[in-house]
Amino acid sequence: MKKTNKIPTLIMETRFDKFWRIYPRKGGKKPARKSFSRIDPDDGLLEIMITAIHTAKKTTQWRDGRGKYIPLPATWLNQERWNDEHPPAVPHLSDAGMMTLDAAERILEKGVENEI
Repeated sequence: MKKTNKIPTLIMETRFDKFWRIYPRKGGKKPARKSFSRIDPDDGLLEIMITAIHTAKKTTQWRDGRGKYIPLPATWLNQERWNDEHPPAVPHLSDAGMMTLDAAERILEKGVENEI
């Protein structure tokens, strides 16, 4: 009978569970687990991944569209998206807030034009 070492498997499952808990889109768990196992992240890389997920959650891309622009977990892993650079988070404004911001920008533009 072949003897297997289950400790690395348990560590990997614990790490994957931590990743899965914080990733906002819950689709394709089996392919995500396969991708995660292929990457075989140590604790340091896992923390980098988690930090990247928290950063991405603040981006407009991930907040808008009720999550439809959040990649599936396996895609995120396969593309090593933890290495992506994200623009600074922009506060989410309501339609009224955007109209106010647009109006303020127009006023500022007119003020600058009058000075020229």
